[in-house]
Amino acid sequence: MLGENVARAVRLERASRELAENAAAAERSTAQVREHTLAMVAHDLRDPLAVIDPNASLIARASTTEAGVELSRRAAVVHRTVQRMNRLLRSLLDTSLIDSGGLALDLAPESAGALLAEVVETHADEAAAKRIQMRS
Repeated sequence: MLGENVARAVRLERASRELAENAAAAERSTAQVREHTLAMVAHDLRDPLAVIDPNASLIARASTTEAGVELSRRAAVVHRTVQRMNRLLRSLLDTSLIDSGGLALDLAPESAGALLAEVVETHADEAAAKRIQMRS
């Protein structure tokens, strides 16, 4: 009877170890799929941004007439928005680094005033259409 209990305990311990190994393998597989998906999404989003950004910069530099000044201002907004979207994509990719413990932080002081001014300028047309006055 003692031998049967020991044999049963050994079988249960082996089954438990096998379940834990299977769960760990499934977790690693899920993490790999998530990282692959994030990389694919980031790549697919970066392609159109890579076309929009230089064209917006070109429009911003080429506009000299009075109407062109407004066009230049709007192109600059597009350029900054593309830059922000690229930062968001990098942040999205950083999530996989966070999960793996490989994220290196680049801490630096930033100007809250510059960020607020950018937000106001980016959304100025939408706010004006809704008769909302924004300022920072």
